[in-house]
Amino acid sequence: MAAGLETSETVDINDVFDSIALSESKLVKQGYSEGYRKGTNDGELSGFHLGYHRGKECGTEIGYYKGVVNTWLTLHDQKICTLSDKILLALSKVKSLIDEFPMKIDDNIDIVELKNNISASYKKACSLLKFDVNCSADFSF
Repeated sequence: MAAGLETSETVDINDVFDSIALSESKLVKQGYSEGYRKGTNDGELSGFHLGYHRGKECGTEIGYYKGVVNTWLTLHDQKICTLSDKILLALSKVKSLIDEFPMKIDDNIDIVELKNNISASYKKACSLLKFDVNCSADFSF
Protein backbone atom coordinates (compact mmCIF):
# COMPACT_ATOMS: atom_id res chain seq x y z
CA MET A 1 0.00 0.00 0.00
CA ALA A 2 1.10 3.51 -0.60
CA ALA A 3 2.61 5.36 2.26
CA GLY A 4 0.34 7.87 3.98
CA LEU A 5 -2.92 6.37 2.69
CA GLU A 6 -3.36 3.97 5.53
CA THR A 7 -5.00 5.32 8.67
CA SER A 8 -5.46 3.81 12.03
CA GLU A 9 -9.19 4.05 11.47
CA THR A 10 -10.63 2.43 8.38
CA VAL A 11 -13.73 4.14 6.94
CA ASP A 12 -16.34 1.81 5.56
CA ILE A 13 -17.87 3.06 2.30
CA ASN A 14 -21.32 1.87 3.44
CA ASP A 15 -21.09 4.16 6.46
CA VAL A 16 -20.34 7.11 4.16
CA PHE A 17 -23.39 6.35 1.99
CA ASP A 18 -25.59 5.92 5.08
CA SER A 19 -24.36 9.28 6.37
CA ILE A 20 -25.22 10.97 3.06
CA ALA A 21 -28.68 9.36 2.98
CA LEU A 22 -29.37 10.34 6.59
CA SER A 23 -28.23 13.91 5.91
CA GLU A 24 -30.62 14.15 2.97
CA SER A 25 -33.47 12.75 5.05
CA LYS A 26 -32.68 15.19 7.86
CA LEU A 27 -32.68 18.15 5.45
CA VAL A 28 -35.99 17.03 3.92
CA LYS A 29 -37.59 16.79 7.37
CA GLN A 30 -36.18 20.19 8.35
CA GLY A 31 -37.47 21.76 5.11
CA TYR A 32 -40.89 20.20 5.63
CA SER A 33 -41.08 21.51 9.20
CA GLU A 34 -40.09 25.03 8.18
CA GLY A 35 -42.51 25.02 5.25
CA TYR A 36 -45.34 23.66 7.37
CA ARG A 37 -44.76 26.30 10.06
CA LYS A 38 -44.65 29.15 7.51
CA GLY A 39 -47.67 27.81 5.63
CA THR A 40 -49.66 27.51 8.85
CA ASN A 41 -48.85 31.08 9.85
CA ASP A 42 -49.60 32.48 6.40
CA GLY A 43 -52.79 30.43 6.09
CA GLU A 44 -53.97 31.49 9.52
CA LEU A 45 -53.54 35.15 8.61
CA SER A 46 -55.26 34.73 5.24
CA GLY A 47 -58.10 32.78 6.87
CA PHE A 48 -58.55 35.48 9.50
CA HIS A 49 -58.80 38.23 6.88
CA LEU A 50 -61.19 36.21 4.72
CA GLY A 51 -63.41 35.42 7.72
CA TYR A 52 -63.33 39.03 8.91
CA HIS A 53 -64.39 40.44 5.54
CA ARG A 54 -67.08 37.80 4.92
CA GLY A 55 -68.40 38.34 8.43
CA LYS A 56 -68.51 42.08 7.82
CA GLU A 57 -70.45 41.56 4.59
CA CYS A 58 -72.88 39.23 6.35
CA GLY A 59 -73.41 41.64 9.24
CA THR A 60 -73.93 44.58 6.87
CA GLU A 61 -76.48 42.64 4.84
CA ILE A 62 -78.43 41.48 7.89
CA GLY A 63 -78.28 44.98 9.37
CA TYR A 64 -79.70 46.40 6.15
CA TYR A 65 -82.54 43.87 6.18
CA LYS A 66 -83.28 44.70 9.81
CA GLY A 67 -83.41 48.42 9.03
CA VAL A 68 -85.79 47.96 6.10
CA VAL A 69 -88.06 45.58 8.03
CA ASN A 70 -88.17 47.81 11.12
CA THR A 71 -88.95 50.83 8.94
CA TRP A 72 -91.93 49.10 7.31
CA LEU A 73 -93.21 47.84 10.66
CA THR A 74 -92.86 51.31 12.21
CA LEU A 75 -94.67 52.92 9.29
CA HIS A 76 -97.51 50.45 9.81
CA ASP A 77 -97.56 50.88 13.62
CA GLN A 78 -97.72 54.67 13.28
CA LYS A 79 -100.55 54.32 10.74
CA ILE A 80 -98.50 56.03 8.03
CA CYS A 81 -99.22 53.08 5.75
CA THR A 82 -101.44 50.05 6.00
CA LEU A 83 -99.99 46.62 5.41
CA SER A 84 -101.92 43.40 4.87
CA ASP A 85 -101.74 40.59 7.38
CA LYS A 86 -99.76 38.51 4.86
CA ILE A 87 -97.12 41.26 4.53
CA LEU A 88 -96.99 41.78 8.30
CA LEU A 89 -96.47 38.06 8.79
CA ALA A 90 -93.64 38.01 6.23
CA LEU A 91 -91.95 41.05 7.82
CA SER A 92 -92.36 39.57 11.30
CA LYS A 93 -90.77 36.33 10.11
CA VAL A 94 -87.72 38.19 8.78
CA LYS A 95 -87.46 40.15 12.03
CA SER A 96 -87.72 36.94 14.05
CA LEU A 97 -85.02 35.20 11.99
CA ILE A 98 -82.72 38.20 12.38
CA ASP A 99 -83.30 38.27 16.14
CA GLU A 100 -82.39 34.55 16.31
CA PHE A 101 -79.11 35.08 14.43
CA PRO A 102 -76.26 34.34 16.87
CA MET A 103 -74.05 37.20 18.05
CA LYS A 104 -71.33 34.82 19.22
CA ILE A 105 -69.69 31.81 17.60
CA ASP A 106 -71.66 28.62 18.12
CA ASP A 107 -70.35 25.53 16.34
CA ASN A 108 -73.80 23.91 16.55
CA ILE A 109 -75.45 26.57 14.38
CA ASP A 110 -75.04 26.76 10.61
CA ILE A 111 -74.89 30.53 10.11
CA VAL A 112 -74.71 30.23 6.31
CA GLU A 113 -78.05 28.40 6.26
CA LEU A 114 -79.54 30.93 8.70
CA LYS A 115 -78.35 33.85 6.57
CA ASN A 116 -79.76 32.22 3.44
CA ASN A 117 -83.12 31.76 5.22
CA ILE A 118 -83.09 35.42 6.24
CA SER A 119 -82.28 36.50 2.67
CA ALA A 120 -85.03 34.33 1.19
CA SER A 121 -87.61 35.56 3.71
CA TYR A 122 -86.55 39.16 3.11
CA LYS A 123 -86.93 38.75 -0.66
CA LYS A 124 -90.37 37.23 -0.17
CA ALA A 125 -91.42 40.16 2.03
CA CYS A 126 -90.07 42.62 -0.54
CA SER A 127 -92.00 40.93 -3.33
CA LEU A 128 -95.20 41.18 -1.31
CA LEU A 129 -94.46 44.87 -0.70
CA LYS A 130 -93.59 45.32 -4.40
CA PHE A 131 -90.29 46.72 -3.09
CA ASP A 132 -87.43 46.32 -5.59
CA VAL A 133 -84.84 44.05 -3.99
CA ASN A 134 -82.31 44.91 -6.71
CA CYS A 135 -82.13 48.54 -5.67
CA SER A 136 -80.81 47.56 -2.25
CA ALA A 137 -77.23 48.18 -1.17
CA ASP A 138 -74.24 46.30 -2.57
CA PHE A 139 -72.82 44.30 0.34
CA SER A 140 -69.53 43.26 -1.24
CA PHE A 141 -66.41 45.13 -0.25
